[in-house]
Amino acid sequence: PEGSFRHQCRAAVADLRHLQGYLAMLDQARVDASLTDDSERISAVCGRLSPRVKKIADALELALVPRPEEE
Repeated sequence: PEGSFRHQCRAAVADLRHLQGYLAMLDQARVDASLTDDSERISAVCGRLSPRVKKIADALELALVPRPEEE
């Protein structure tokens, strides 16, 4: 009922949420595992990127909320 475009955008949100969680998991590896200095550096980058991906997903999800005139 929403149409193909909205469905594709919802799929993009789902992909972004997965990426957000995956980056957070890679960040957590600094706590859970013994990493090389290089891997620790990359893990920290993942930790900084996860909230950014969340903001993108939040913005797209908000845009997908139907407006009263669309209902």
